[in-house]
Parts: sequence; C-alpha cells; structure tokens
Amino acid sequence: MENKNEVAEVSQEVIDNMNQRLTDQTYANRVKSDWEWLAKEVVRVERIKGVYYGYSSELGCLRLMNHYCRMGSAKNVRAFFSENMSTWVFALDMNQ
Repeated sequence: MENKNEVAEVSQEVIDNMNQRLTDQTYANRVKSDWEWLAKEVVRVERIKGVYYGYSSELGCLRLMNHYCRMGSAKNVRAFFSENMSTWVFALDMNQ
C-alpha cells in the first residue's frame, strides 16, 4: 500500500510542476501581448531568472521603457543595445 501512496504523491508533484509551468507560460504570453501593444510592434519575450527580456527595435524598447518609467518602475527596467545579439533589449526585473 505504501507504494501506491508514493506514486500518488509523485503524481501530484508532477501535476503541481506542470500547473506552475502552465501558469508561467500563460503569464509570459500575457507579457508578450501587453508589450507588443505598448511597443506597437512585434516583441520577442523570454524570462531568465525572474527577469523578462523583450527583443525589439530601438523605438519599441524605448516605448516600453517610457511606459514603465511613467508608472514609477524606473529601478526595475532598462533598455540597451546588445552587441552579441545585434538587437535592442528591454529588461523588466521582477525580483526587485
């Protein structure tokens, strides 16, 4: 009987992990759609260690930067040109 309980516990853990990933993906999709609306262009979004990065044109990144600075979130955001990727990057740090 203990084996069945262990299997049930592992299965619940797997389900919880899947739900967390789905929630993270749903939030990332929401960030992408919001940022594309604000930037008025396509933005490629990825999340690395609690920081959301948006890759877009200079104007798109500056529009995002302007929006968050007007909201009072200037400490959590930055826009810069990535030499390695040859593109502009907007970063929103969710850890701060």
